[in-house]
Amino acid sequence: MLTQVSETNFIDAFKALRPENFSYQGLKALFAYLEDYETDTGTPVEMDVIAICCEYSEYQNLDALRTEYEIADNMFYDLRDIKNLEQLRDYTIVIPISEEFTSIDINGIMSSNKEAFIIQAF
Repeated sequence: MLTQVSETNFIDAFKALRPENFSYQGLKALFAYLEDYETDTGTPVEMDVIAICCEYSEYQNLDALRTEYEIADNMFYDLRDIKNLEQLRDYTIVIPISEEFTSIDINGIMSSNKEAFIIQAF
């Protein structure tokens, strides 16, 4: 039995269980990606906040990704050679957080990070 989850339900579930895992813009981008995945493959995605948090991670830029993977000390890839998101796509799924997902902060100021992205763990 499947239940349809709206973008609002999706974001609310993450904010309730794992509020620090993804930005608001990141959750919007991730929801759009997972919805497209379901449509393209015909495979339903289970709404499991913990599992999604284990499978996907948000980074503000490539340097943040490099730092985390170097600290993990289990690198099979030399991320220093990756210069942009297109090259990163050779290793994993990359979900850019585009201006389409820009938000307005509590002061009414538009916030966007053109370098931010989400990847599937690899």
